[in-house]
Formats: sequence, structure tokens, C-alpha cells
Amino acid sequence: MKTLRRGPIPAGIVSVLVMVALGSLPSNAQAVDYEFVPLVTSPGTDISRFHPQRATINNSGVVAYAVGSAFQADLVLDDGSSVTTIDLNAASGFADIDRLSVPFINDAGAVGFYVRQASFGAPLPGKIIRINADLSLTTLATTNADGVSGDLIAVAGKVAMNNVGQVAAQVTFNSGETGIALVDDNGLLVVDTVTADRFTFIGASINDSGIVVYKAQESVPNSEGGSVSVFAGDGISPAQIGLPLPAGCGNTSAEPDINNNGLIAGQQPNCLVVGSGGVITDDIVPEATNPFAESIGRLSLNDRDQIVFATSTINNGAGLFFGDDPVNDKLIESGDTLFGEIVANPTGIPFCCGDVVRFGGDGGFNDHGQVVFAVATVSESNVATSYLIRADRDTDSDGLTDNADNCTLVANADQRDTDADGIGNSCDADLDNNCAINFLDLGILKSVFFSVGDQDADLDGDGAVNFLDLGVMKATFFGPPGPSGIENLCSETS
Repeated sequence: MKTLRRGPIPAGIVSVLVMVALGSLPSNAQAVDYEFVPLVTSPGTDISRFHPQRATINNSGVVAYAVGSAFQADLVLDDGSSVTTIDLNAASGFADIDRLSVPFINDAGAVGFYVRQASFGAPLPGKIIRINADLSLTTLATTNADGVSGDLIAVAGKVAMNNVGQVAAQVTFNSGETGIALVDDNGLLVVDTVTADRFTFIGASINDSGIVVYKAQESVPNSEGGSVSVFAGDGISPAQIGLPLPAGCGNTSAEPDINNNGLIAGQQPNCLVVGSGGVITDDIVPEATNPFAESIGRLSLNDRDQIVFATSTINNGAGLFFGDDPVNDKLIESGDTLFGEIVANPTGIPFCCGDVVRFGGDGGFNDHGQVVFAVATVSESNVATSYLIRADRDTDSDGLTDNADNCTLVANADQRDTDADGIGNSCDADLDNNCAINFLDLGILKSVFFSVGDQDADLDGDGAVNFLDLGVMKATFFGPPGPSGIENLCSETS
């Protein structure tokens, strides 16, 4: 394992600001800035030959991705300023690796993934591994194609991990049945298996309560008349429909997602919906008015009930969007300009189904609105460059991205914080620091009303405590201070 300090990136290449629309569901979106930070740059490489193509990000802004070639692989943890690299051949004990899932990083800094030995004709052994924050290694489950010497026969697709360190995966059990499993330090739980009524499972995502969601095709139409639903289970109680998907929306192999509020997002090529408890609560992309090219793919849902998804577009392009407005809800799309070049594949490279923008789905979008994805550009001389990008949101457009801003919804470029609690005065009417704004704080404000000086109750920073500060307090009364994007006194509520 080695840690490298990232050197300076030349001015003009560090970032790009774009205007997009992003909002909590189902409220209206609002315009925000995004800064595009290149984590990996590969000149002369089109997206089909670029690695990493997909990655995940945690709430500290640390990105996890894998690189390698010829049966060798490294795990990379990248926070934008320093890089930690872990040899996965050594970590797994496999001299040659022929399959590695997208590494999934959680807020504790642990990374979960599935890795399989290249056995060249012999039964294929594999492992579901969690590399913990202290870089110790836990093997949660083993696989072997012989159905005897491992806990499972195989793992299909991407695995997902929650902040508790539990991993969910679509698997083949040693019985030969396919289904969904949850594995942790206590062993393996069967969440669901294929039956005559429920079959063709797709994906697995998990929240911190241990609820696993996945798609399944059904023999009987669901409450929306569709043949596919998102099911939810925990391996203890029987799985139930968590979100019925509407009829007429087609079918897709992209996995659904669930956040820690219990909100579920599910997609088909022609529609994208959210809900819980077997009920759709919002049509993010309605089938009847879908403005895209009927190819909604991977998605990610954060704990602020915000969503980002990949889709093809009507101009034979691809992009990432936060809603159904192709202009105002766009993060990036083929044809855009990025770092002075056009987002596109070079002439002669086939284009299909999102080749130019690649997104890992679940785990690719954090609570600060940061998104990680791969993208390719082409120069005027038809030379490709591929990037792994971390897109950092600046909601209040004050020049500070949300992950470094002590008031993410109120512009405060000076970051003034007189009580040093990690929440800027501009959004901190919590004068007694109990993480709630109430009559106790009003009493403190009253006691210093019309006084002057740099003090906690001067919320707007004009050098005096007056009716302007009272207005700031009134706007947030009975709520928490913030929100702040940095570590703060009220981190659990901010």
C-alpha cells in the first residue's frame, strides 16, 4: 500500500463551472454550480479502453475505483488531493484476477467488492471482501463454481455496501438457486430466491437499516399493471414489493436504489419513479412525457432524497441528469464542452448506449451532491482524452463547493464563524449551540439587541445585532442550524 500526494494541476484545467438544476424530490429544482475536478486523465484514450470507467464516492468526498491490466488490479482511494493505492492481488491472495466488481466505499472509509481468481478452466474461486478503514481485510463470503467449497457458487454484477459494513449482492447459492444475499461479519442471509411468481432478479442495493432492494420480474401484474417491481427484504422477514414499476416502461438491467430515509428509486428504459411501501410517490421521468431516448440506466439516490441518473438522449448522445428537463436538469451530456474539448467519441469509434459518459449508479452520488463518473472528450484533431471526474456542487454559488462550505444554502464566501462550531454565522441562529433554534436563542438575541461588534448574534456580519439578524433567526426558527458541509457541532442534524 502506498500513499501519493497529488501535485498541482495547471490553471484552467483544475475545474469547469456549469449551471445545472438539482432539487429534492419532489420539490422544484434550483440552479446550482458544479465544479468538475479530474481525478484521472488519460490522453489518447477513448472511453471504451479507459479504466476506471465506474467508481463510488462517500460523504467525505473520497472516491474508490479500480485500475489494472493483464490479471492485475489495484484499488485506488482518491480524495482529490492525495491517493492511496492497495494491491488487490496481494489483498485477495489471487495471483491472477479475471473479475472485479466496482469497489463500493462507505462513510467509514471501508470498501466492499467482489473479486474472482482467474483459474483458466478450473473451478473459479472468488471472495466478497471488505477492506476496513484501518486497511485490515475481512473476507465476508467465498465463492466457488463447484458449489461445495465456497459459501456461494457465484456473484453477479455489482455489490453494494452500507455504512454498517453489510454487503448485498445478486448471487447463485450453492443449491443452484439464484437470488439476493446479505453478508456481514455474522455470516450470510438469504434475502430472496427465484420462485415461479418472482424471477429474473436484477441488482442489489442496501441502506443502513439492512434493507436490500432489487428488481424482479413477476408472473402476475403489479398494482401499476407492470411486470417488474422493486422488492425489499432484510433476510429475516419475507421480501415485499417496495416499489411497483409501471406498465409500458420496458425492461432494463440497471439496479434500483434505496436511501436511509427508506425512499426507493426504480427505473425502466422509459420511466423513473420513487416511492416506498409499495406505492409510487413521484414520477421523476413519466413514461408519457419522457424527453430522453427511452434508455434510462444506472441511478443513485442520496439521503437528501436527490437523484442522478444516466440516460441516452434524443440526439444519439448520453448524459447524466437530475430530472426530466434535458436542459435545466443536466449535469453533463455528449456535445458539451469540457476542458476546451467536446464530450464525444472520436470519429471511427462506435457510439452506443452511453459510451461517452459512464456512471456507476448506486454509490456514485453523495449527500453533498458530489457525483463521480467517467467521460471522454475529443479534440479538433480527433484525438480522444478520457477522464474520471468528481463533480463538486456549489449550491449557493459563493465559490465554495458544498463539501467545503460551512453554509451550503446561504452565500458566505468569508465563511465567518464566530463561535467556531463549523456552521457559518449566516445560517447559525443557534446561539446556545444545542443544535436547535428556539426561544432560548431568541432570548440571547434579545439580550444583545442593538449592540455592535463581531459577535455570534450578528448573523449577517454587518457589525451590529438588529432586525436583519432577527429576520435570519425567524426564517430558521424551530429548525436546526446550517446546513454545513464541513464537520460541525451538529453534524448529525446539519
